[in-house]
Amino acid sequence: MRRMKKIIKKFTIMPRFPFIHMKPNRKASLVLVKDNWEACKNEAELKLYKYLREGNYYPTPHYKVEGYHVNVALVPYRLAFIERNHSLDEKKITRSFRKKQWHVLFYDSEKLIKDTHEYLQMVQQHTDNTKNVPI
Repeated sequence: MRRMKKIIKKFTIMPRFPFIHMKPNRKASLVLVKDNWEACKNEAELKLYKYLREGNYYPTPHYKVEGYHVNVALVPYRLAFIERNHSLDEKKITRSFRKKQWHVLFYDSEKLIKDTHEYLQMVQQHTDNTKNVPI
């Protein structure tokens, strides 16, 4: 009986043809923890990286999600920091990240250099609401 339940969880029954769909396997979001501060390309990324490390987070600079370049990512929390740019379509990026269950924080590099604590408070609010368990 237990084996039967496991098999059923892998499929979704649909009202139209094809009636049975396989659920995709979700990979665990594990990242090798390294000190990658050398990969930060500008002062804002470096400052954000250092403050996150001081806050006992393990950021990953220059990560790819959904084909988009993320400046700094907290992979276990599925939180991405992207530098705000006039050529970016923030709504489209947010929607595509939300499909993959990621959250996006857009930042201004000048504002980040002056006041990093505002972004750290947003990170703490997000991580308090999110489990640190790979999905």
